[in-house]
Amino acid sequence: MKVTLDYKKGFYARFRTLKIYIDEGVFLTGIKQGQKLEVNIPSPKIIYGEMDGFETDKFDISPLFEGANIKIVTHMSFIIFYKLPIEFFIDEPDNIKSKNIDYLKR
Repeated sequence: MKVTLDYKKGFYARFRTLKIYIDEGVFLTGIKQGQKLEVNIPSPKIIYGEMDGFETDKFDISPLFEGANIKIVTHMSFIIFYKLPIEFFIDEPDNIKSKNIDYLKR
């Protein structure tokens, strides 16, 4: 299924590449802020990013549809303890919904 990854510009990690993984450790692509990539993904259940040895929260993408737009947004942070301040959203026609599933891993 083809989806679009849209990495919005922000202050955190402005010039570094975010590595995108699906399911558990399957590398998908690398993306920089401001880039918009169309990728073909074979029905994964989760997507997440990794940078500098830290990971983002796991994000549930099981309700994805062909041609969906996944927005990647950074948040300003000076302290990282266990995760990156980067979040994934599925861009839907009238709103943006976060489907963060990190709480299931605790």
